[in-house]
Amino acid sequence: MKMVPKVQYDQLMSKYENLLRGNQEESAKNSAALNRMEENGSSNLVSELNNLPAASELAETVDVFGGKGVANRKTPTTNSLIIAESSEAPESLINSQIIVLQKANRLLLSKKYDAAMARIKRIENSPVRQIRVRAKFMVGEILFQQEEYDLAMQVFEDIISKDAFSGIILKALGRLIVCSEKLKIKKKQETYYSILHDFFEST
Repeated sequence: MKMVPKVQYDQLMSKYENLLRGNQEESAKNSAALNRMEENGSSNLVSELNNLPAASELAETVDVFGGKGVANRKTPTTNSLIIAESSEAPESLINSQIIVLQKANRLLLSKKYDAAMARIKRIENSPVRQIRVRAKFMVGEILFQQEEYDLAMQVFEDIISKDAFSGIILKALGRLIVCSEKLKIKKKQETYYSILHDFFEST
């Protein structure tokens, strides 16, 4: 495992923050598309879902612990897995779950954690992987914001080992670094620094 000097870490975190800021415009486009789905009902829903802007968090998968312990990136064909899963699920189900996801996110932003969690529980086993992993990240975020760092860490670790969409994994790694710092788990903190460093080194 490589150690990351503080200066190098500061540069790395700057890249990470810039990447998240760069995703804001794409996230706004995604939100607008999801709002259109809510307004239009289930009509052409699968087509809308498959044509969402290709945000970085969906365009690649990342095997964080593959190979020699560095972030190995794999690029699938145009979100093929998401398209396949979406097309196999009933349109009415996808539509209702997207609406639930939107409502849960609004409640999370308003810090209404219990209400947000109640909605997330309804979609955590969604047949659509895109919805499922976002719901899982929201669970971790709720725990993180409530300073339940040990529980939040378990959720984010589960994401990077099982649901490694690149954008989601970068956010999860960022949270894991903070969680391990809060919990004073230096070894894990260094591991996540190293993974994040290796990810940016490979770009």
